[in-house]
Amino acid sequence: AVLASTGDIVIYTDCDLAYGTDVIAEAVLRYRDGVDAVIGSRRLTGDGYEGYTFLRKMASSAYFTVLKIVGGFRLSDSQCGFKSFRGDLARKIFTKCETNGFAFDFEVLLLAEKCRAHIEEMPVTIINHRASTVHVVRDSIRMLWDLLRIKKRVRRVNMD
Repeated sequence: AVLASTGDIVIYTDCDLAYGTDVIAEAVLRYRDGVDAVIGSRRLTGDGYEGYTFLRKMASSAYFTVLKIVGGFRLSDSQCGFKSFRGDLARKIFTKCETNGFAFDFEVLLLAEKCRAHIEEMPVTIINHRASTVHVVRDSIRMLWDLLRIKKRVRRVNMD
């Protein structure tokens, strides 16, 4: 869908609109300040994970720690289901993406960083809870493997 887009700004979010629709207008306004990407983060305020189970909070925290240590990730929330990009940047990034599954967000953000994109985070709070489709053990192993593969591959990708 991103590659078929034609707009100046490309936004994607979880299909259940977990963060509502107000975040769309808030993100679009931030582009006036010259940013290249605006991504949601549940970790910027105390209520971002409100309503999450203890296990899901712990799993998320562990994953972000691994992202920082193994992946060298500098932003606060790669897995938030709300992201937006300048249209030309989005299309450039997504032509290089190869990952399917939960770790694709990490690949997208690493490629954006490789483009030297000015990425701004904005706080979001989940308002539409649903049962998680993440299987903690199985998906954690797959995501760790994906992180290592993505990190290695993105180093070789030419974004010029």
